[in-house]
Amino acid sequence: MYLSIRQHDLFRTLLMGFEIPYRGYIADILMSTYSDESTFENALIARNASLHPSDPFFLRNTLPRACNHAKVQAMYDKFSTASTTAEIVAIDQEMPMVGALNIVTFSLTNDFQPLYSLCSGYGAFCDLAEKYRYARNKLDHPGCRTLEERHLVPVLSFVKDICTFLDDKYFIQKTKSDILTEVNVLQQRRILIPIAKHNLSETPYPDSQIVCRDTEIDELKSFVYGNPGDLRKQHSRCVYGYGGVGKTALAIETLKQIVQDINDNKTENDYKPEYLFFFSAKRRQLRVSDVTGNIVEQQTRWHFETAEELISLIHESLGLDSFRGFHDEGLIVVDNLETLSVEARKKVKQFIETQTPTEMQFLLTSRNSEEYESNKRLSGFEVSGGEDFVRAYIEENALDIQLEPSNIAELLKIAKGNTLVLVLCLRRLSRKLVDLTGLTADFSSANIWKKFKANITNLPPNAYESISEFMFK
Repeated sequence: MYLSIRQHDLFRTLLMGFEIPYRGYIADILMSTYSDESTFENALIARNASLHPSDPFFLRNTLPRACNHAKVQAMYDKFSTASTTAEIVAIDQEMPMVGALNIVTFSLTNDFQPLYSLCSGYGAFCDLAEKYRYARNKLDHPGCRTLEERHLVPVLSFVKDICTFLDDKYFIQKTKSDILTEVNVLQQRRILIPIAKHNLSETPYPDSQIVCRDTEIDELKSFVYGNPGDLRKQHSRCVYGYGGVGKTALAIETLKQIVQDINDNKTENDYKPEYLFFFSAKRRQLRVSDVTGNIVEQQTRWHFETAEELISLIHESLGLDSFRGFHDEGLIVVDNLETLSVEARKKVKQFIETQTPTEMQFLLTSRNSEEYESNKRLSGFEVSGGEDFVRAYIEENALDIQLEPSNIAELLKIAKGNTLVLVLCLRRLSRKLVDLTGLTADFSSANIWKKFKANITNLPPNAYESISEFMFK
């Protein structure tokens, strides 16, 4: 779940306060080691010449562009200003940014061994420093509300360890004790879900980060909250689209944002549900194997297989035998409805339309247009919006990929607009399991779409075959 507004604000204050001593320490190391910009520039150029594919992606991506004489001179001047030996206190614009801190600490490995030892080695330090940079840059935007537990926890550990290590002289704006107190407050935080009954811990994809779906999320939230002035809200909405387009991820993101809005008192029409439930019939999903790197099918936890099981599950979750006289407001998400038979889907529809109170809303996902009170077709990312999606997904998930516009166009052509295919291809590219030429070869035969197997045991590396099997089964 997302952090609350208060937690975002405290996290922002903490990282801004931490940046000053951290930056001061790095600046002092550089000024004491490199007496002039020429020696500093030569060290960066030498490191750039020795870059290896095993080096952090951030370094491989930024150092070649940073090794420009004018840029190195400007960077050196800013670190000189940031040094605690400087006679002036400069404005923020004259200070090195977090990206510059990572460039030098990642590049000049002989100079920052003490920092690496705090984080169990160079690789661990670079990983945490990148998480810190991501959170710091996100929080530069006051309206940011998209940081989660997984962003907070490692960064707090990073900040605490480095602050404990630094000399008190570097804490010129906020004391070390004050910063460590803020760390402690955030480490003891609680992500509250102010809803009496829910099963939100059972939703899949706990670490997923959805991108480029703001319009669709806002539409679903409007369905849940209702429009100002309306006498009643819609009772049901079905989000439909082909397999892999992102229906489940969209529904889960909507739930997360609703909980965040409730925590921050930002819901429309004073929406305060008594219950939020997510029930899925999805039994399989695709992922990239940690062992082989191939695309493999994985069984997931499902909640129901029949209409009767779903109906019983809803009653049991609310502790009711009947909805007669029940008027509590809430939302129930029913995911992957298409896995049920036609007759079972008719039973579910009849149950929702005739046996549930109007205060109980239903958000359903299906590959079919199920003709509920309102339907929303979810489209994939093709040429329109596709490049934005690819770039946003790479950034949000810190993938080790650098793609030119022509590469992205080829990838979109391969994926035919399917979000799942795009994501799996990007994951494989990031892990260097295949290059774009290999992906094109994998997806070259249209006939592969027509091959179906009764049982998958050992999936081949050919992505098309695996995905088609999953989507059409």
